[in-house]
Amino acid sequence: MAYSRSSGRGNSGGGRGKKPNNFLKLLKILRWLCVAAMFWFAYINIQPYEIFVRRLSGGAINQAFLAIISAIPIINGIAAILGRGITWIVGTIVWGVLQIFELLPMVLYSHDDFLVSFVRDADARTPFNLKDDDHWAVKKAKIAYNSAVAMLVGNLEVFKAVAYFIDFLICISVYSPVAGGNVGTLFWVLLTGQWGKIDWGNMVLIAITLFTVEALVYSIIWIGKAIFAIKKATT
Repeated sequence: MAYSRSSGRGNSGGGRGKKPNNFLKLLKILRWLCVAAMFWFAYINIQPYEIFVRRLSGGAINQAFLAIISAIPIINGIAAILGRGITWIVGTIVWGVLQIFELLPMVLYSHDDFLVSFVRDADARTPFNLKDDDHWAVKKAKIAYNSAVAMLVGNLEVFKAVAYFIDFLICISVYSPVAGGNVGTLFWVLLTGQWGKIDWGNMVLIAITLFTVEALVYSIIWIGKAIFAIKKATT
């Protein structure tokens, strides 16, 4: 009987142990689905940047690229094929740079080791006292030293805001939310409440371009944290 009760408890515990394992599998599958979706939306979201670069360059980028490639004997035969893709390359670079500035603060704030190091560095740093007889250069150096740690993240937030603003301007230049396609017209329509003049389909495309990758990266981070927490609790 003792053996039977022990076995029953063991089976019961094993049954309970299967639930976290199954949940972990679901979370891992969900994480990979988010990764796949992130790459898919990244591909889609690069398209307006390629269009923007193509319009901005007026063909000049492609022509310059073709001129450089055609000077290389080995590959000048495929210059035209490569030339058609140069605006995609430049558009991808522009999109990637903006994404880095938009995502970096969120990624850093989600990284425990960075936060611990950041807080400890801020607490451990002894600030210099400003003196009335300090030379202006010395005062400037003291202020820079005293605020160096906080300015790191503070500047990232400023860069993030600027990146989103540039991102928004590029998006509305491609997906015009109103007839006329300029910021002034958009603000006038919004201020006067002329909602019927807004192209809501393009507004959805703008929102997708601006926020889908960020939302998916955020989901991947927190799914990863959930997986780590469950593994830690069940070991």
